[in-house]
Amino acid sequence: MTIDWQLLWHMDGHGAYVWGSYGMALALVAAEAMALWTRRRANRLMHGQVAQVAHAAHAAHEKEPA
Repeated sequence: MTIDWQLLWHMDGHGAYVWGSYGMALALVAAEAMALWTRRRANRLMHGQVAQVAHAAHAAHEKEPA
């Protein structure tokens, strides 16, 4: 059994809509994954900075004479 690639891509005149839809769906999934990755990275950076500030404040508070 052989595949007629030209027929597969053309799909009786609907190939542009079908493959365009697949392409758009793939692009949107990739964009969502990238947005989640950047949001997670920003949250990790922000929480790391907040933790450093909290640690510094706690250390400064312990150095104060009672």
